Amino acid sequence: MLTLSQIILVIVVTILSILLIIFSIYIFRILEE
Repeated sequence: MLTLSQIILVIVVTILSILLIIFSIYIFRILEE
């Protein structure tokens, strides 16, 4: 059973990972111009 703090940690890490991927794709597209 996950505790609330573990759930929050997982959510934060997931959001940060998604933002990092989006940012990387955005930078890559700019560099491709």
